[in-house]
Amino acid sequence: MSNNKKAKLRDLNEKQFHDVLMELLPKMGAKKVRLNHGPDEHGKDIVFYKEDEFGKRYYAIVAKVGDISGSASGSKNLTRILRTIKEQIENAFDMPYQDITADEAKRFQINEVIVWTTGKISGNAQEKIIENLKTWYRNVNFRDGDDTLDLLEKRLPSYFDIGDAYIADYFEKAEAKYNSIEDLHSLGSLGTSRTLPTIFVNPKLEIMSRNRSKQANQLQRKTITFKRLTSMRSNTAIFGEMGSGKSTLLRKILLATITKNQQNMSEFPIPVLLNFKNLDLHNVQPLDVGKEQVIEDAIQSEINSISGNNYQRILGDDLNNGKMIVMIDGLDELNSHDLIKSAMGVTKSFSTKYPKCRIIITSRIELLNQTQFFTGFRLYKLNEFNTEQIKQLVVNWFGENTSDSRKLLKLINKPLTIHSIPNTPIALTLVAVLYESGHQDLPANLTELLDKYIELALDRWDQTKKIKAQIGWTYKERVLRKLSWRMLSKGKYEISNNDFEDHTEQYKHDRALNFQTDTLVKEILDRSGLLVKNEK
Repeated sequence: MSNNKKAKLRDLNEKQFHDVLMELLPKMGAKKVRLNHGPDEHGKDIVFYKEDEFGKRYYAIVAKVGDISGSASGSKNLTRILRTIKEQIENAFDMPYQDITADEAKRFQINEVIVWTTGKISGNAQEKIIENLKTWYRNVNFRDGDDTLDLLEKRLPSYFDIGDAYIADYFEKAEAKYNSIEDLHSLGSLGTSRTLPTIFVNPKLEIMSRNRSKQANQLQRKTITFKRLTSMRSNTAIFGEMGSGKSTLLRKILLATITKNQQNMSEFPIPVLLNFKNLDLHNVQPLDVGKEQVIEDAIQSEINSISGNNYQRILGDDLNNGKMIVMIDGLDELNSHDLIKSAMGVTKSFSTKYPKCRIIITSRIELLNQTQFFTGFRLYKLNEFNTEQIKQLVVNWFGENTSDSRKLLKLINKPLTIHSIPNTPIALTLVAVLYESGHQDLPANLTELLDKYIELALDRWDQTKKIKAQIGWTYKERVLRKLSWRMLSKGKYEISNNDFEDHTEQYKHDRALNFQTDTLVKEILDRSGLLVKNEK
């Protein structure tokens, strides 16, 4: 165990040590961990309970920084510290604990007290603390700095890189969430597990002029790299065609920011990823004061959802000091011009209040003509992949110099092979999936590519698991086709399970078909991967 880590732990002040314990305890199975430090603590700095088949057992922690020694040195300060700890233990047991998760009138006795310190607790000190305690006070345990280091290395290893327990926990959980490619989780039809960093190809971003004339754009054909994009501090608007990788790019920026922070042993900036369609915009009026609260609330909600409502930092301080990068995806997904206008009004209000905080937004290319929306933003367009980027995607997917990568690259390099398919990340990834699944004849255009992929997705479980389909894939395709048109015409991007079942039952009734509605819905949801369950 490194001396640097021990020194870092011993240098914590009382508040920082409380923060560490508040993050660590839930990872050890503690429930409803509550910081109880203050005038009404009655000896209990932190309280929580653990539950098993015998019910709840309540714990109180007496948290101290530094060493606790039982040396008979005659130090009045040492004597006072030991006496204080003993009094805290007695108070913790004597004063009942009110469990706010139970009946408000119900109070519980503490079953166990833990004396926890960042330094050493000598055996003699332990004896002095518990000697002369009444019998029912004897359920006392001790944890020292070495115990804390062992637990942190096991449960929260990034803490030693970051230095703030809450941020370290958020970084770890955000990485786990955004490393996956769950929005395309049916990709990789042979069951191979892939993560976003392994398949991501650095894009090229073209600097766009606010003057959208052809001549201006010809003069402005300059590009920046992904590395340059992540290091910039200016507010940024990124535009791209369908499937060009806008959402994936934001996720990669978030991951790259966290990785850079960990390498630099820095807490900041804290990246947060939002979506315009999840902002509460419907009641926002153009002249409203405090419109930025919409984004503030969304940031707090996102952090809480990732950290489990255990994030104790003051959001306003981090935003005021420019310690956050706020990324908001999908401006074009708002289904009316008024909502788009409202969204950008809220975004600009947020930017005015927090000028040090960087904002990155994405949209489809169509909105680039609405330049009045993007005052104060640098504008960039995601370019299609060039030959080298296509090669890199194939290598990332199949591995370098493998049989599949060599064959697919040779096939793609043939004249006119995929000339009608856009060189976008999503289209090229679908090409890789089809090739991997055994479709050696590549589709000639985007429509054929999507048709082949949908057919594969709706039938792939049966192919790979050798299970006979209970319902033909054509039924699934027709249900999804009608559902997608219905959602598109209403400007909706989500549907509940119940509505999906009702829609399927109506289709079955209209066509006088004979199948089990719940079975078809289950096959689509569980086997195809074409619909993704959201976090709610």
